[in-house]
Amino acid sequence: MNETLASENPSTTVDAEPQRPALLFKYLDAQGAAGMLYNGNLQFTNATKFNDPFDCHPGLIDFSKISQEQAKPWGVQDTILLKSNPYERNRNEAWICCLSKVNHSLPMWTFYAKDHTGVCIGLDVEKVNANLQSGRGYIGLHNFSGCYDVQYRDIIDKPDFFERDNQDFFYYQMLTKAKVKFTLSKLPRCFKPLASR
Repeated sequence: MNETLASENPSTTVDAEPQRPALLFKYLDAQGAAGMLYNGNLQFTNATKFNDPFDCHPGLIDFSKISQEQAKPWGVQDTILLKSNPYERNRNEAWICCLSKVNHSLPMWTFYAKDHTGVCIGLDVEKVNANLQSGRGYIGLHNFSGCYDVQYRDIIDKPDFFERDNQDFFYYQMLTKAKVKFTLSKLPRCFKPLASR
């Protein structure tokens, strides 16, 4: 499943090829780690519950540049609502597990391992994928999609939805984060695809 979204501006390109490192890491507080190990599962968080309110937001895509021809037969506002609504649903229905490729990131220890008092658990990606794909212990995760690298970019320069012949922006939406002064690098995401995908 390789989906590349490109435009004249290379900053809007997303290579949505699943990553297959041998180990990925999950930073947790002690209580979360105990629960994960006891229950033998991973925490998937709804995209609307992330700390960053713009994470996975449909506002990452520009739906405003619509021609009168593209707006037929419903008109500009109704067409924009019709075309942007699936991306609103993507965010509302996406369940994402955020991981790391490194186990020694001080910012990760600070943010996700309760101010350096938690733990970092290494996960054998092959075994995690096998368990998730089989559905053993993971209710409803038979369509596990693999892990994909988060792309940090300047989100002011949004890709134009209507310029791309209605290309599917699912991976762009799920994997794009705003580039900030301090950026956490090497953060793959695993997500359960939506039933409609």
